[in-house]
Amino acid sequence: MRSKVTDSKNVEDIFDGIGGFGRFQVCILVALLMFEVPAAFTIFSPIISGATPKEWTCDEIRIPFEDICLCNGTLTSSKSSIVVEGFQNHTLDNGVIQATTRYGRRWTLLGTIIFLLTGTLISGLSPNLYLYIVARFICGMGYSGYASLSMTYAMEFLTPKWRSVCVSFGPFGEGIMLLGVIGYYFQDSWRTIYLVTAIPYFAIFAIFPFLPESPRWLLKNGQIPEAVTVFRQIAKINRHEDWKLSEENFISESKNNSASPPAGSMSYVEFFKNAAMRRTTLCLVAVWCTWVIMYFGISFNFKNIGGDAYLNIVFLGLCDTLAYPIAYLIGLRLNRRNLVALFMSGSALFLISLAILTIFKDDFVIDISNITQSLLLLAKFCSAGSRSSIRLFTGESFPTPVRNMGYGIVGVAASCVGLLAPQLAYLGSTSPSLPLFIFAGCSLIGAGVSFLLRETKGQPLNEDVQENKAKANK
Repeated sequence: MRSKVTDSKNVEDIFDGIGGFGRFQVCILVALLMFEVPAAFTIFSPIISGATPKEWTCDEIRIPFEDICLCNGTLTSSKSSIVVEGFQNHTLDNGVIQATTRYGRRWTLLGTIIFLLTGTLISGLSPNLYLYIVARFICGMGYSGYASLSMTYAMEFLTPKWRSVCVSFGPFGEGIMLLGVIGYYFQDSWRTIYLVTAIPYFAIFAIFPFLPESPRWLLKNGQIPEAVTVFRQIAKINRHEDWKLSEENFISESKNNSASPPAGSMSYVEFFKNAAMRRTTLCLVAVWCTWVIMYFGISFNFKNIGGDAYLNIVFLGLCDTLAYPIAYLIGLRLNRRNLVALFMSGSALFLISLAILTIFKDDFVIDISNITQSLLLLAKFCSAGSRSSIRLFTGESFPTPVRNMGYGIVGVAASCVGLLAPQLAYLGSTSPSLPLFIFAGCSLIGAGVSFLLRETKGQPLNEDVQENKAKANK
């Protein structure tokens, strides 16, 4: 008897048969992850251009350096909250999530990049604050969709052994570092910063014709000829053209398989009625909410530490650049739960040390600014490592038909909680140690909740909801 098309082990065997991790996988990872560079520009550019010009139509106005880079005052902190909401705004991005599950990964990726491109260009050309806010929300919808889609899209071309690669070697950190350089050279014109950082998004129009649809998504939606075509293309690029697969291998069983609804047909009510997915989602919501406060709180809190603002941005990016591959190497030995707990606990340790040092800084007879900056950078390093780990854990925890739906639900909660991050960081201007203790506490909570999740390392991706339920009950 033929194995079911939706049997995850069967799909993993197919990928192993056509080369596992070969030339195609390298190409698809480069094509999907390259946009993390401009995405990093989008996230952190308001830190450089955070001040509001008194006259939006006058490009010659010189904005004080400290107002641009250090986000002084309650007004800028409130604007930062708007920006964070835009970045994390999965609520408004619900249409993007639904498009991913209903219309496929490929076309939705194009849509998210167009959102990012449009929002960034409008940000740089905005004649007033109101249009600028609208532009940031457009950027937020694009980024939230891209952040989840780039990971799940790439993951669906990989076998369990190689899935962690898609969240461990993206150039997100390099993008932050490059933004510091761009900000330094164009510090006299915040508009130019936005326009320059929008340029890399145009690459999507060159690579889009060559992007294949996810064969897992095609199989779940009954598009068997298209899925087989994609498998054959992968086999050809990986030089495994001797591998043979006929549509008949799938058709008979796919007609009879009704254990799981096709991608995009499950409602949110049905999603939460499933006990296994409800438990997984609630745990991931807790982990993501605590992480988003910690990660963005640490980033915004740099204004309270001092030092050169542009250099601080470069150091922030360096933390991400180093954290992702190191998290990958450590993850080869640790399971997903231990990996998340390790990095989040490490971040809490450095934050608590920094908070204590801040309380007693007046008792030191030497300058401890270098020590405080180092501790905050170490906390940022651990928060970046936990981001890599949590993204992978999240993608592996949901079955294919509802993977992006689950990711989106988790993001809705994180977006709301993320509003608090810049406000908590602003507390540091009056009580420097308070936000650090809060960030550390959130990090410890997230580390503890991660142990409530089902371990996914080395397991095939769940291809249907019933399979997910069965595994959760083990």
